[in-house]
Amino acid sequence: MGFDELWDGFEKIKLRTEDGINFTQSILKYLQKRLEIEMKYSRSLLALQETFKGELEIGTLQICWNGLKDETQTLADSRQAFCNNLDEMINSIISNLKDDKRNRLLLVEKGNKLVTDLARTEELMKRARTKYVDARKKQDRSLEAVQKAKASGSSVTKFQKTSEKDEKKADKSDREYRQSVINLKNVQDKFYDTDMPALLREFEQHEEKRIQTTRDYFGTLVEKQAPVGPHWVESNERFSSKVKEINIRGDLDLFVDRNRPESKEPPQRAQYISYDGSVVQEGNATPPATATSSMTITAPSPPGSTVEPTTTITPIKEVSVKKNKKAKLPSLPGSKKKESSRS
Repeated sequence: MGFDELWDGFEKIKLRTEDGINFTQSILKYLQKRLEIEMKYSRSLLALQETFKGELEIGTLQICWNGLKDETQTLADSRQAFCNNLDEMINSIISNLKDDKRNRLLLVEKGNKLVTDLARTEELMKRARTKYVDARKKQDRSLEAVQKAKASGSSVTKFQKTSEKDEKKADKSDREYRQSVINLKNVQDKFYDTDMPALLREFEQHEEKRIQTTRDYFGTLVEKQAPVGPHWVESNERFSSKVKEINIRGDLDLFVDRNRPESKEPPQRAQYISYDGSVVQEGNATPPATATSSMTITAPSPPGSTVEPTTTITPIKEVSVKKNKKAKLPSLPGSKKKESSRS
């Protein structure tokens, strides 16, 4: 079964091959759009990877973070490789499509010529038959005129000459008509038996090649994008292993080790240093014994008063003083400010 069985199918085959060209153009547009999307995705992955360059972590957590960025770079490279393959496919389709259009146009022109020649020959035959029929009718009328003249006893010479003339024209039209039939038959033989079947087989080969090439396009697409999926799986597996290697205790210990102070012990505790520079061990020394004495203070009477001045004896508590330390007497009233300024 083949296209040559479609003896009247030239127009349908012509439309079929046109649809085939349009389908190939649709594939081309799809791949061009797909390339645009894949390129944008690849560049976005690369830009994302380059955005985060700082190291904010340490240890296995930082290793895992670096692994994620590395895998993003790998995926971007994988997508870019796929884009390069798509670009090669697109260029190949453009070249093949150009050849297919040219070859189809040649086949269509050849077919149109066969159809036009057949139609023109058919039209010539129809005209020849019309001319032949009209000539025979005119000849019949001339013969009738001769017969009427004979029946009426009139002169038939004039009618006889006209009849003979019309007969010659009719015979000539008959010969032309017969030749037109022969010509049409020859054209029909070529059209239906040789030329058109051969052309239809060329169309079939053209379509067979186009479908084969289209299948190759799809096969190449499958082949080129097949690694993209495994790349994702492999990348995910590599990153998953780094996630499992995160050592929480190890990262914390690493932080401590990196930030360990130079001295193993913290600094000494704060100490109280007295006015004379001596260190006083607060809470460690035993307070010395104390002695008491007294101070007599006389308060004068108010002016104009008849009351005698009042005398008050105030005991003074002795301040305990350690060896090599000065005793500090209690401040008298009015001497606090002066003592403060001295100190």
